[in-house]
Order: sequence, then structure tokens, then C-alpha cells
Amino acid sequence: MSGPAAWHLAACQYPVTFLADLASYRRKIESLVSEAATAGARLLLFPEYGAMELASLLASREPQDLRRQLDALQDLLDFARREGILPGVVRELREKYRL
Repeated sequence: MSGPAAWHLAACQYPVTFLADLASYRRKIESLVSEAATAGARLLLFPEYGAMELASLLASREPQDLRRQLDALQDLLDFARREGILPGVVRELREKYRL
């Protein structure tokens, strides 16, 4: 009887930056996933603060106000879920990198 299959795990050292647009965020995430997958990772852990850089895409007043950031980011997440954006991106990355 063989033991359980080995899984390679990667933890992302996530650099928070100001984003030009949502496409640049997607490219950044894909680049990090690609790097981890190329190194053999089957699971990549992102820090919980990673999505906070999306606040740089918000109206100029919101990035300076945490409550406004959280409300605006929740609205963005709700929109993405309604439109099926998040599951689609996850599915694309999983298929592309065979995760």
C-alpha cells in the first residue's frame, strides 16, 4: 500500500503596488501563479491583504479611508461573483497550469 501523494505548496510573498487597471491586477496574479506552478507548486497561498491593492483602483478619496475601501471592495467582489468573473479566472488558471 502506498502512502499519500506529495503536494508541493508555495507561499506568495505578495508585493502591494498601485495598479493602473484591473487588467494589470490579473496579469500580476497570473504571473505569480505561473511562477509557483513552474516551480512545481500544486497549491499557492496568497496573503489575506493581497486584494487590498485593488483599493488603488477606487475613487481618489477611498484609498485613504479604510471603511470606504472595504465597502467599495465588497461591492467589487459582489459584482465579480454575480458576473462569474472569479470562478472563471480560477478555472482558467487551474487549467492553464494544471493545478
